[in-house]
Amino acid sequence: MRYSPDVPVSTRVHFTHAVLQFLADEAGVRLLHIKGPALDPALLQRSEVGTPLLRQSTDADILVDPRRASDFLARLTERRFRRVAGFATGSPFGHAATIWADDLGYADVHRFFPGVGIPADEAFEALWADRDTMMLAGRACPVPSLDAQRLIILLHAARGGGRGANDREIAWEGATAQERWRVRDLAGAFGAVVPLAAAIGELDRHAEAPEYDLWDHFANNPGHTRTEEWRARFRAARTVREKATVVWRSAMVNTDHLAMELGRPPSRREVAAAWFARIRRAIDERRGK
Repeated sequence: MRYSPDVPVSTRVHFTHAVLQFLADEAGVRLLHIKGPALDPALLQRSEVGTPLLRQSTDADILVDPRRASDFLARLTERRFRRVAGFATGSPFGHAATIWADDLGYADVHRFFPGVGIPADEAFEALWADRDTMMLAGRACPVPSLDAQRLIILLHAARGGGRGANDREIAWEGATAQERWRVRDLAGAFGAVVPLAAAIGELDRHAEAPEYDLWDHFANNPGHTRTEEWRARFRAARTVREKATVVWRSAMVNTDHLAMELGRPPSRREVAAAWFARIRRAIDERRGK
């Protein structure tokens, strides 16, 4: 069964959250629902009369216990979901895989959240220990605490640059002094001080930080080139292994994205052509073309 275009996207997203929670409960996997309909009403925009406005989401976002993320993704592909992009190819951060179900739509399965600097398992345990619960499509779904949700959407806003203005206005400018201090404390505990600063306009206070260029790149330079982004990622990487991973990924063709562009799995010749095009583009960017 394929979903009907007459069913609102917001309804499908709610049901996707509920289905993912059902499958997680069945598998004994812990996960937290983030962003979209899982967002606390205190972080939603309001109408002129003060009524919370539903957040417009086209997919369901979940954060899975990173030690079970690959297992859970494999389980989902056995239960009517299709992998569109894996963890390694879903984004330059390598933080989320994208899946699709014909009768539901898209979902992003996160194994960590970009901007959080402590180990992913430690971050998940801290979020899980302070979790709340929200009903989504009739299913009880664990969600991060309000303070953690505020931090998460601010980190998301930092990556979005100008596109995150609405979230920044609600989550930070609309917060009380106490709420802001709690978010700052949480960012310190999660190793997310610099990206939070990027979100709230304080990035220049951290000009000496290794990750400064990366978050300045996202927050303040919408016209950046991919080469500039990869250089910033290299400088932000904290270990030799992380730096080596950045170098390797910068040269590799994202075959999942190429398959989405082509509408089918690419051939070896098409992958090779994409690789040469990637190298030529990097050379042209370096020359300033």
